[in-house]
Amino acid sequence: ILADAATCSASESIINGLMGIDVEVILIGSTTCGKPYGFYAFDNCGTTYFSIQFGGANAKGFGDYGDGFSPGNLGQTAGVPVPGCAVADDYDHALGDLSEARLAAALSYRETGSCPVPSGTTQTLLSARRPGATAVDGGPALVKPPMPGTVRVR
Repeated sequence: ILADAATCSASESIINGLMGIDVEVILIGSTTCGKPYGFYAFDNCGTTYFSIQFGGANAKGFGDYGDGFSPGNLGQTAGVPVPGCAVADDYDHALGDLSEARLAAALSYRETGSCPVPSGTTQTLLSARRPGATAVDGGPALVKPPMPGTVRVR
């Protein structure tokens, strides 16, 4: 599954649902947004309210992914770890282009079972900074994953 910080709600429910029936899920990209909750719109005097009314759970009873799902090679992260590779979004290639970073990583993972080594000494692996992250040495909040040569902005 190709995912990032904008992968929410129904998409995360698919990830969780597949894991609940023991389908192997490989997450390529970055941590999802974390929305295991749902609601029904309620109108009251011209104002519509969207209060949380239910939480989703898979066949194993798991539904606690309020911090999202994260590719397993990120190491320390807020999201629930899922096997896969942290890969930055690629705006230089069209979706479906075999050279697009996430698609290329997914195809490579399918063939080799391992994550590609990112280019460069530092690479932003998340497309959005996580709320509540703290700075390191006055810079953006960084967490080094176990994969050499990569840095994740949190």
